[in-house]
Amino acid sequence: MLGIQMKKIMILFTLWMLLPFSLFSQEIIQNPEKPLSSDAGRILQVEEVFRITDESGEFFFTQPSGLQVAEDDSIFLTD
Repeated sequence: MLGIQMKKIMILFTLWMLLPFSLFSQEIIQNPEKPLSSDAGRILQVEEVFRITDESGEFFFTQPSGLQVAEDDSIFLTD
């Protein structure tokens, strides 16, 4: 008898814990059969312009953060 009641309590508790996820989940968006953009399906080429490295052993970043780019394209970050 106690085992059946415990199972019911566990089921209700599990449903109660999952309730917020069902209430605040994302809306499913269906993609149209034909893309809306005329540029759909294009392939972009990635080009490396700049690389920060510590291969020479002269400098390195342990925990870079706070990246900012100034109007003159200077790059600032904190470490």
